[in-house]
Amino acid sequence: MDRLTSVHKFGGASVRDAEGVRNLARIISSLDGHRLLIVISAMGKTTNALESILSASQEGQTGEALAQWNALEKRHVAICAELFPEGIPEDLQRTLEAIGQRGQQLIGQPDASYDRAYDQLVGLGELFSTHIVSGFFAQNGLPNQWVDARDLIKTDSRHRDAHIDWQATEQNISNDLPEKGVIVTQGFIASDLGGTATTLGREGSDYSAAVLAYCLKAGKVSIWKDVPGILNADPRFFPDAVLLDRLSYDEAIELAYHGATVIHPRTIQPLKEKNIVLEVKSFKQPDSAGTRIEDGLTAPPPLPCFIRKSKQAFIQLHRKDLTFMAEEHLSAIYKVFDAHKARVHLSAHSAVSSAFSVDEENRILRSLAAEFRPNFDVSIQTGLRLFTIRHYTDDSIKMIEKEGMTVHIQKSSATCQLLLKPHG
Repeated sequence: MDRLTSVHKFGGASVRDAEGVRNLARIISSLDGHRLLIVISAMGKTTNALESILSASQEGQTGEALAQWNALEKRHVAICAELFPEGIPEDLQRTLEAIGQRGQQLIGQPDASYDRAYDQLVGLGELFSTHIVSGFFAQNGLPNQWVDARDLIKTDSRHRDAHIDWQATEQNISNDLPEKGVIVTQGFIASDLGGTATTLGREGSDYSAAVLAYCLKAGKVSIWKDVPGILNADPRFFPDAVLLDRLSYDEAIELAYHGATVIHPRTIQPLKEKNIVLEVKSFKQPDSAGTRIEDGLTAPPPLPCFIRKSKQAFIQLHRKDLTFMAEEHLSAIYKVFDAHKARVHLSAHSAVSSAFSVDEENRILRSLAAEFRPNFDVSIQTGLRLFTIRHYTDDSIKMIEKEGMTVHIQKSSATCQLLLKPHG
């Protein structure tokens, strides 16, 4: 394995339509490299659509689920019709039909386990996108090999947030990947040692790219987004956001951990371990520099960085027996969050109570409340926003406090978190 390998990850926005696929092909054609590994997400909002289909299927609304599935298939076929005006190649047509049949089968015979069913059905989005992209490449003078990520990346059997089996994954990648050329594979999806589909967590395609780069000892990973790089804030909500042209691994980890959506939280650590450079670039402006992340880099002077998370729930737990909130109680609480895939974004503790901010998902909140109530008085406040400010200043905190009524605020030396009830 040589360092001439580069890994390029393209998210759903980059392949949301036929022009996006054409643009991706132009970018790949312009790149140099002994071996280019292309990691691709599901097209556009396909993952959201598949989650809706799964919910309908799990609730016994088979007809509705199948109708949504058929609409999703038609969207992919319509993209193919634009990409292949003289007709979809027969092998690609057969492959897409097979994926379609698999989806219908899963909807018609839903798995009793929501998480296992999720990994079986929702992961089909990446199969649609990568087969279409690979076929378009081949049809337009860009030879490539399509590889199933489920054969490469092996995990435990934890569904929807699987943990990598690094030894098995490294062995698979060493044995199964071509030594040169363009390779097209999927982000997000994997499988356990028995071959059952797993996934790496929502938005996990970045992590897939990092895992593959780590095992390949790649020279560089490029993540292609619809933004010019990593900004100090989301420009949709902060119009004065500025580009951070360089970051250290540690700072990037902090931003991702607190919810910066440009990078998946687990992406950085494997790259840091082997000193693999990470670039975040714009597929809309492929010649621009973007953001470079590597050891020792930082953005001088440190700018306040704002991370905004909407649809937050604040869960407050009080011991019913008025005993102290000891380590054993906190351990049990976090085990419940982990079991329900509820990521804690903020926590605060006193002698007899604890409070946590998590994503507002009604199905999960109901399950959490049911598990906590035997031992705790439970209060859940919803409809909140969580703001995290890295390298905060007094002025930056005052600016955020104007967004709503402060429910909770806490500070460390470099980070301030504010949980707000929005005005109105």
